Amino acid sequence: MLSPEERAQVQQLQQLMEEDGSREELKRLLKERLMEAAWTRDITRHCQVLVESRGLANTRVEDLVTAAQQKAMESIPMEVRKEMMERIRDSLVDRAIAAEQAAAAAAAGTHSMTATSMHTHEQNRPADRSVGTTQSQGHKANTS
Repeated sequence: MLSPEERAQVQQLQQLMEEDGSREELKRLLKERLMEAAWTRDITRHCQVLVESRGLANTRVEDLVTAAQQKAMESIPMEVRKEMMERIRDSLVDRAIAAEQAAAAAAAGTHSMTATSMHTHEQNRPADRSVGTTQSQGHKANTS
């Protein structure tokens, strides 16, 4: 069972993967891998056995879903679990790399803009000085 903190992390991961579309791709791949492993056939057969053993009249949908979910989670092949974890990890690494590159590009853009702004400001300085000098000279002329 997941702790509240772990649950929050899973939700955050799901949200991130939803935003970039990788969640749908992983779901498609998972479904494909489970079909290849005959997992869906095994779960269907498990449900049929449950209904047959209890009788249709004595089987509630909620009980069947609970039993099927438990069996489904327990029976996911290890190689499928590993592949999905690797794909999730790769997605997170790709996202982190992209974020780092975006931050570096933004920082380079900021440095570039700062240098450009400073250069422009330096070019304007002599004009500012000459205006200041003219005003000072004009002020001196008026005071004399």
